[in-house]
Order: sequence, then structure tokens, then C-alpha cells
Amino acid sequence: MMKIDRIQTTMVLTVIMMMCFLLTGCGKSNAFDGTRTSDEAGFWMEYRVLDKEESSDLKLSKGDQIQVSISHSAGYVDVMVGQDGEEPIYDGTGQENADFILTIPETGSYQITVTGHQAEGKISFVCPQKRDREIKARLEECRTDYIGDAPQVVGIASNLPYPEGFSYRSIEIQSDTEPYELTVFLDGEGNASESDFENAAKLAFDYIKNMGTIRFCMEEAKEEVASFER
Repeated sequence: MMKIDRIQTTMVLTVIMMMCFLLTGCGKSNAFDGTRTSDEAGFWMEYRVLDKEESSDLKLSKGDQIQVSISHSAGYVDVMVGQDGEEPIYDGTGQENADFILTIPETGSYQITVTGHQAEGKISFVCPQKRDREIKARLEECRTDYIGDAPQVVGIASNLPYPEGFSYRSIEIQSDTEPYELTVFLDGEGNASESDFENAAKLAFDYIKNMGTIRFCMEEAKEEVASFER
């Protein structure tokens, strides 16, 4: 009889310990179902489930700004931004939906940490100043006086800042008669207007000295979406 009681007692204690383990968070979830992207100028995630911590480091300069966008249909996130060993410049808990800008107080490496709590949605941290610096550095490597210098022109066209939803596909160069013309074919789709391509066109004129006209066309439809002259 005593042997049976000990077995029953052991089973009861085991069940109690398992329930305690689950209810007290000892079995905390570590789930992520989505996409995560980071580069020198930003950090983006879109997820069906985020129930863990994700982080990324950005090297930023004093005066840079981080554009933060948080959008959720379920759950929430905790967000912290700061340098190692120092007070964070932002520490927000229970974030569901928000859009704001963080100004960097001093040059250094900043860690962005996002902790999800059964969250579904997307979040982004983008530094436009850093992106502009990186784009101009890549374009400077390809600067050319002649539109007929195809490798350099390809390098420029493939690094131009296109509107959201559009990306570089190929180019066509007309260098027989002036005004010399560059046609950039694009992939993607979106609701961009001609003015949304102005910045890309301005940079192209700056880095291709004798280009007179630039056209932006969709690759599949061969449809022109914007055109600019020097």
C-alpha cells in the first residue's frame, strides 16, 4: 500500500511541476515567423508571429535621425535603442502602433532591440541620412563623363534611390546623337508619380556628365513612368 501511495504522490508532484513550469513562464515561447532585413542604414521586420527578442546594430553620426514605424494587428512589442553601457535614447514598452523620429545625440554604434509578445505586424527603423551617404558613396565610385561608358552607367542606374515598390532591371543607352539619352527599365509596381523620380534623375545627371535625357520605364509593359531633361 505504501509503495502505491509513493507512486501516486510522485505522479501528482510531476503534474504540478509541469503546470508551474508553463504558467510561470519557465517555458517561454521563442517563436518567429516572418522576414528580417538589415543593412547599413536600417532594420526591418514583418511577421505573422514575433514572440522573442531580435536586434540589430547601426553605426550612426551625431544629428542623424531614425524614422521608426510600428504597426500591429495583434500583440505588441517592447523597443529599446541605445549604445552599450549607456542610458538608452528610447525605451518603450507595450508598443502596438506608432510613428516617430529619434535624433542621435552622439556618434557611435547603436543597438536596436525589439522584443515581441505574440505580435503580428511589422516594424522598421530607417536612417535616411545614412542611406543618402551610402548611396552617394556608391555613385561616386561610378562617376563618369560619358554616357557611353556602359559599366559605370550600369553602376549608377542600379544604385539610384527609386520610389518604394520599384527596383532597377536594366538600361538602354542612346549615344549616337545629342541629347544623349539613358532609359532605365524597372521592375515592381506602385503608385509613384513623376515627381517621385526627381531625386533619382537629379543624381543621375550629377554623376553622368554628358547625359541630356533620362527616362524611367517599366520593364514588362515598356511603359514610361517619368522623363527628365537636363
